[in-house]
Amino acid sequence: MNKDKVYINKVIELFKLISEGVENIKCPNCGSENARIFYTKSRKDRYGIWVRCEDCKNIEHADTKISPVGFDEKKINKRFQDMDDHAWRKADELVRRKNKN
Repeated sequence: MNKDKVYINKVIELFKLISEGVENIKCPNCGSENARIFYTKSRKDRYGIWVRCEDCKNIEHADTKISPVGFDEKKINKRFQDMDDHAWRKADELVRRKNKN
């Protein structure tokens, strides 16, 4: 298996663990146990799960339509929330432009 597939499988396993409520996770990039989970809530039915490694600074992100296990308003990260909001605004613009044509 090539390196990219190994990494992708690590990321898939990471989000699977998070969906099961596991909070003590390892960074898929460096293996550090110093990875932290953050959340965003961009729309009524859209949540973002963000994982940032405090050691190597790697960031992973996934969206979900259901409230993630462990979601807490206190764990919403302003920087990640701003990034999500910006991405959703851009997506909305693209959809509106496409629908006009």
